[in-house]
Amino acid sequence: SQELCSALEQDNVKLQMAKEAVEQRTRELRKEGELLHRNLGQQLSLSRDEERSCQVLPALPEKKMVFKGLVANKEDMNKLMLTPLIHYPLLGGSALITFEKAEVAQRIIEVKEHMVELSYGEELEELERCRVRVQAAPVDVLLPSALEIRLTRSSRSILVSDLPSLGIPEESLLDKLELFFSKTKNGGGEVESREFLDDSGQVVLTFVQDGVAEPLIERGRIQVLIGKGKYELKISPCMSGDITNLQVR
Repeated sequence: SQELCSALEQDNVKLQMAKEAVEQRTRELRKEGELLHRNLGQQLSLSRDEERSCQVLPALPEKKMVFKGLVANKEDMNKLMLTPLIHYPLLGGSALITFEKAEVAQRIIEVKEHMVELSYGEELEELERCRVRVQAAPVDVLLPSALEIRLTRSSRSILVSDLPSLGIPEESLLDKLELFFSKTKNGGGEVESREFLDDSGQVVLTFVQDGVAEPLIERGRIQVLIGKGKYELKISPCMSGDITNLQVR
């Protein structure tokens, strides 16, 4: 019986130790569960924030738009658009008249002969009146149908644009530009020639030496002192072109 009691006590101790181990493991699992719950809550919060940030904006109401500007096809971007300026040689006693509408010219040509009143005033007598009989005929004008130009970039010239409107003579403006760009501290050099382009309001400066124009062109823009003010001018390469092929129709 003593041995039985000893065995029961040992079993009781083992059961007590097993119980404590189970309780310890339960507490550890509970802590792990709480930690996982907190982490899961944080992940859900981040997911909701990301979902809100990724939501697609609601469809905007339709609105008709009108595009105003120059529209060109992509394949036409490298083409040169020409507007013919007609210079037509005339014989003595002739005149070239251009109408806005082709129908007007066609009607006058169909009539052929016209009596034009040259005298002024309605009170003139018949003998004092001056009239002239003229004939209308069509004019054949040659227009270019194909044009090829060989472009050459000058190694000693620059094109100066974005010039300010100072209200001074062109020669004075050219003198000021030549004075500025002739100084080496401004990146220039001795100027050989200068030319004001009336059709574009730009200036072409040509230097005596090579190697002066290229650094200025690379800068692109430069502050120039003209009179009492500083102005930012644009520096571009100067291109010259020669007609290599011209076809007319």
